[in-house]
Amino acid sequence: RAGGALVGRDRAVRGGPLPRADGVVHRCLALMERRPDAPWTLQSLAREAHTSRSVLAERFMRLVGEPPIAYLTRLRLDVAAGLLVQTAWPLARVAESAGYQSEAAFCRAFRRQFATPPAAWRRSRAGSMPRLAGEKAVPHQLDAREQHARIQQPVEQPRLDAVRQAHAHEHA
Repeated sequence: RAGGALVGRDRAVRGGPLPRADGVVHRCLALMERRPDAPWTLQSLAREAHTSRSVLAERFMRLVGEPPIAYLTRLRLDVAAGLLVQTAWPLARVAESAGYQSEAAFCRAFRRQFATPPAAWRRSRAGSMPRLAGEKAVPHQLDAREQHARIQQPVEQPRLDAVRQAHAHEHA
């Protein structure tokens, strides 16, 4: 899952795994990673982790290296980045699935994090990751030569089917 990768990257940078002994931080991370789209606040996370906001903020900062809401923002954007590449969902649906109340707020946050708007980021990475089962390719397609080259490479079946279908449609 995208969130697990995010935590793993952070832990590796900080020099070691997060101690499971700190149940407060562990519960908070698990909640955010399980439901990144939930309307979390520091207060709601602290309540779910059975602690105060100040204790949660202090422990989270010490162990993870950033405040809980900053981590949640990066987690949501990581989830959204994966959805942008793996699906053809409209930006509004990606934003909602990643926990944003509006497409505009999502686009601002995404641009701040990745230095490019989400639609442009999606176009720049088209075909770089396998799509979720049942998802269609993003509207812009590779040119015929690129499609042919990709068909020759071993790829996962759903992605291969999408490329072959686009290739057949283009030459029909």
